[in-house]
Parts: sequence; structure tokens; C-alpha cells
Amino acid sequence: MSDQYTIPYSPNDFFYVNAQKSNTMPSDNECTDLNINDPAWTAKCNGDNFKDNNKDCINQALCQNKASATILSTSQNINNGADGKFLDSNSMFGKTILNTFNLSAGIIVLVYLIYKNRVATL
Repeated sequence: MSDQYTIPYSPNDFFYVNAQKSNTMPSDNECTDLNINDPAWTAKCNGDNFKDNNKDCINQALCQNKASATILSTSQNINNGADGKFLDSNSMFGKTILNTFNLSAGIIVLVYLIYKNRVATL
């Protein structure tokens, strides 16, 4: 079975709720314009630089959080589908093995009974 992911992007998350209530949640276009995966964000958002870029840094963090959560959610959905298929296949395999065993046992018992009755009538 797949591991369950804890999705950090949630309407119940304080960071998200605060951004929604204050109407500061960046749109998808703003997230694209921010280029959230740019390594320069580390320098822009550290120490004294945060004071000058605090709005952009917070927006970048919100966008990055949302993007990561979307990737995790998609991955979890794909894995859940694969796990379901595996469990269905495993269940079908178990039923097939049981059916094969039952039929084999029935054939052996039937052959024995036919042989025993045939020998008894001779």
C-alpha cells in the first residue's frame, strides 16, 4: 500500500487561511510571474533582505507551497489508483488459486470414486 501524504496546502492551514482572509493569496498568473523555483529567492528572502521583499517572499512561499501540494496530491491519486489495481489483481489471483485447488481436489476425489466403483463391479 502507498504511504499517505500530509498535504501542507490546506484551507485549514493557518498560513493559507490568513492569506485568504486578508485577500493576499496570489493568483496563478502572479505565481507564474514570480518564478518560484528561482534560486535567487534564497538570497532575496534571507536576513535583512526580507524587510525589502517581504510581500514577494510571502507570495513566493504561498505559491511554492501550493505547487508542492498539487504535485503531492497528483502523485497520491496516481499511487492510489495503482494500489487499487494491485489489490484487485492480488484478490483475483487468490481466488484463481483457490478455484484451482478446489477443482483439483474434486477431480482427484472423482477419479478415486470412479476407480473404486469400477474395481468393485469387476
